[in-house]
Amino acid sequence: MSVRLRNEFKYLVPREKLAEIRAELAPYVYGDQHAQDREVREYTVRSIYFDSRNYEDYRAKVEGLKIRKKLRIRAYNEVSPESSAYLEIKRKRGGYIFKDRAPFAYQDIEALFESRDIDRYIPLNGSPAAQDSARKFFFHLHRGILRPTVLVIYDREAFFSKFDPSLRLTFDKALRSVLTDKVTVFNREIGLRYAMPSHFIWEIKFPHSLPAWVQSIIRHHRLPRLALSKYTICLDSHKSNGRVQVSRFSPQILPLFFNKNGVK
Repeated sequence: MSVRLRNEFKYLVPREKLAEIRAELAPYVYGDQHAQDREVREYTVRSIYFDSRNYEDYRAKVEGLKIRKKLRIRAYNEVSPESSAYLEIKRKRGGYIFKDRAPFAYQDIEALFESRDIDRYIPLNGSPAAQDSARKFFFHLHRGILRPTVLVIYDREAFFSKFDPSLRLTFDKALRSVLTDKVTVFNREIGLRYAMPSHFIWEIKFPHSLPAWVQSIIRHHRLPRLALSKYTICLDSHKSNGRVQVSRFSPQILPLFFNKNGVK
């Protein structure tokens, strides 16, 4: 399955502004149905990112290349053998965001990566699109000699505009991560490094123009639009331990917010 998003704007927001901004959005949005049945109206996003030994995809982001990609496996909440997981390729071409996505059963993750038997482990669901996305994923995995690099976790509140459901807004909180070379560590919660405990990332995805009511809230809080990448932020948070061997790290302000000992 391939999804195209026109724009993706990101803002770094102090946590103390969360309740105020949520209240200002309330007249214009409704909550994501995936969180409606949960005690707290949010869900946990878990992603394992892949990169080469030279961190080529990381460098593409740091150097601001107009055409770049990231490969990841994504799952949600508490992952069990019965859970669904997704192979994803997120691409950026100029101002456009594209995503290829292929669902599979989490219980098959080791067999899928060992055999790469897409016909067996990626369901058609009436369309070949998911299998096409999976083939693209494994093509890039093989061509780039990519390997698991880091598990990135955060808690997400998600909303849709009442006037245009293609407009999606998310608050991504408690960004945390651990370096890994495995594809089966999704439920890890011990020893994670918290990248910026005092801030959250507000993402806005929209196909055309940003509505005036969103712009008004952004102006009111004087929020600068930033080129934020959770993958690079989390890798940067691990650079001090010597395990991430790259020659250049992103010149973002985010290291100012890293927890000094890396653990909440």
